[in-house]
Amino acid sequence: VEYVPEESDHKVEGALINATVIMGLIDVLVFLACLLYLVRNTYPRVQQEGDIDWKEARARYKLPYSIAFVEILGSLIHWIFAIIVIARYESYLGWILFCLLLAGEVVLYVRFILYKQLILYQIPKLKSEGKLTETELKDEIVARKTDVGILGLLLATVEDLPVVIIAIIVGENFGYTAGTDLALLMGIVSIIMKFGLLFGAQCGKTDDDLEKPGYVPSKRQEKPREKATKEAIELAEERPSNDNDEKKGLKSTNDVEEEEENKEEEDYAGGATKDDNTAKKEEEDGGDDEPTGNAEEDNEEDKPLKSDDDKEATDGNKDTEKEQDDGDKKKKTDEYVD
Repeated sequence: VEYVPEESDHKVEGALINATVIMGLIDVLVFLACLLYLVRNTYPRVQQEGDIDWKEARARYKLPYSIAFVEILGSLIHWIFAIIVIARYESYLGWILFCLLLAGEVVLYVRFILYKQLILYQIPKLKSEGKLTETELKDEIVARKTDVGILGLLLATVEDLPVVIIAIIVGENFGYTAGTDLALLMGIVSIIMKFGLLFGAQCGKTDDDLEKPGYVPSKRQEKPREKATKEAIELAEERPSNDNDEKKGLKSTNDVEEEEENKEEEDYAGGATKDDNTAKKEEEDGGDDEPTGNAEEDNEEDKPLKSDDDKEATDGNKDTEKEQDDGDKKKKTDEYVD
């Protein structure tokens, strides 16, 4: 027989209204408290650089697959329940639950991402650095586990507790079915599990080792994926060699510049010497009439040149003297012969 909704359906009456209102108020207050904690305390830790890849995390650490399985299974059951409420009972409560489940999926995704960053990356990093005292390290580990626990509690206020409230309303008005009972049971189990994880973060062990025994990172996993640590270490190790290379580069550049300057000076000096030699040669050839700075040379240069008549007179006198000498020699020879 097909179910036909009546006007009195999906109404909250009597004592049920008090319970639903109280649970709704508690849900809103817890949601606001979790949101305030995440903004004030978790957000600064999330802003720290560095993360780990899921593939490396699966190979290196022991992941809580059981908790993830319960979360995914509970989400799947809640979705089926929302579809049943919308399709079978034609109630607006199904659409409200549908919107809350969408928000819950976003919170669940953020929770997985922050678990990877806060628990699988930051906690091993703090342990390996060894900069904190034992008490400080314990406080930092508890703080990060509490962050993940608060995210789980936020998910409970967005998804699990609303599912419980809507399941009670639907069951009281339309009767409890297998889908209603299963959604109600799964919502209660999820809430208890999230409170247990938060309690365990506050009171549990902080020295537990998440790394798998005998883990040996592969060459691919040894690449610097962790921005805050590995890149900083590599930069610190490479900086001295880079400084030496820079110094060598500067030195070689300076040497090249000095060689070029020396070459220019030699070329300049060679050009000046060549010019001086050329000038001296021109002076020797008599091509330059400028004063040389020597008084005797300047006086000789200042003397007037002899005219052609004077040169001819001088040559004539020399010939006459030569003829007289020849006559004297001949006369002496004749006398000697006689």
